[in-house]
Amino acid sequence: MRARFVLLLAVNVLLVIGVVIFTRSWLSSGETVEAPQVVAQVTRQTDLVEVLTTANDLAPGTLIKEAHLEWQQWPEENLAETYVWKEIEAEDEIEEEAENQVLGAVVRFGLAKGQPIVPGAVVKPGERGFLAAILDPDKRAVSIPVSAAAGGAGLILPGDRVDVILTQMVELETLDGEEVRRHATETLLSDIRVIAFDQSVSGDPTDPTVARTATLEVLPRQGEVLALAEELGKLSLSLRSIQSGSGNARRGAVWDHHASAALSAPSDTKQSLIPEIVRGGEGK
Repeated sequence: MRARFVLLLAVNVLLVIGVVIFTRSWLSSGETVEAPQVVAQVTRQTDLVEVLTTANDLAPGTLIKEAHLEWQQWPEENLAETYVWKEIEAEDEIEEEAENQVLGAVVRFGLAKGQPIVPGAVVKPGERGFLAAILDPDKRAVSIPVSAAAGGAGLILPGDRVDVILTQMVELETLDGEEVRRHATETLLSDIRVIAFDQSVSGDPTDPTVARTATLEVLPRQGEVLALAEELGKLSLSLRSIQSGSGNARRGAVWDHHASAALSAPSDTKQSLIPEIVRGGEGK
């Protein structure tokens, strides 16, 4: 009886040992779950500068003015060598010097708002292709000589729109067969854009220099008219209001007696001084 009890005890011990071994083996083969690690993200403060960009969309041929520019903060690590930039809160002299690098330049191709201005996007005065960049695709640039008075005494600036006036002396024959010289003037072209005076396209109103040549933007046919009119008499520019429409001025000559009452003929001789106009072989 005692031997039987010892045998059963031994069997139970073996079973317990087996269960323990099996359990430990199963636990050791299972996947362990790692505790989540919290990674602290450290945000590095990027050094910033200010880059000169466009304040609005600029079409090709736009003459860049101060209103077209604005400064935007830019990461220094993303700063391209071609950008115009300055330190934040830089002195006014430095900011002005930076802006002068692009003021007066002409947009070569369209620029979107907020786009940095790079040398390839604009062409500056004196550079090759500058004048061609200003012109509309179907327009031409024609230069005409102007005096101080005929050119608006420096008050007409590039970008303004003008009428072109021709003043000339005309030889006419009266009804009595007498040849007389009369002065007449007329508006040749209306609503013409001034591109430059001499070699300046910026037009500094504080510059006392009097221009000798005005460059106008005209259609090919209008360029031919100007070339011929230059041989006929004196050309003058008449400044148009910025609020005026684009309509053409009424064509028609103004004669000397319209400007001066002293040139109006007395009643007994007035008929003889009226120019004879011949149409279709019949005198009028």
